[in-house]
Amino acid sequence: SLRLDNRFSTSVLRQLAGIRTPWLTDVANGIKVAGSSWGVTVLGLATVALTMVFRRWRHLLVFVCSLFFLEVVAQWIYFGLSRPRPYGVQIIGSWGGYPAPSAPVAVLTIFLVGIAYCLIVPGRPRTYAKLGFTVLIAVFSLARLYLAVDHPGDVLFGAALGVAIPVA
Repeated sequence: SLRLDNRFSTSVLRQLAGIRTPWLTDVANGIKVAGSSWGVTVLGLATVALTMVFRRWRHLLVFVCSLFFLEVVAQWIYFGLSRPRPYGVQIIGSWGGYPAPSAPVAVLTIFLVGIAYCLIVPGRPRTYAKLGFTVLIAVFSLARLYLAVDHPGDVLFGAALGVAIPVA
């Protein structure tokens, strides 16, 4: 099954590598940097600060516990399922460590889910926000796949962890 998954991942990444252009590579690198480093840190701190300002202490406690739980579970999975970066496709983005699950996708997802459930009122506004956040996560994940720094399954697994932990 792993061999089949590797072949599928490689074929998807080769198709994405076939459409690479310099301007699209610059856009994908920009998206990856914005969603991986300072952008996510600011997003997380803003979520915590605004949750405190609005005095939603129960939501803040659940959000912080979700972050802690994601850190613990992701480390177990990370060291238990160490998987090499995609092979057969040139990696054109910077990366570090193993890609299983995709930690940047999981972190961005858990922060956006935290915003949706901590700061946005239930009903249509939250539904629209979740749809918008889904698009953001998909664009970020596609940029990471375009740069060939993650496997498709690892991106999906990271997003699933980022949604499942805070919602549960």
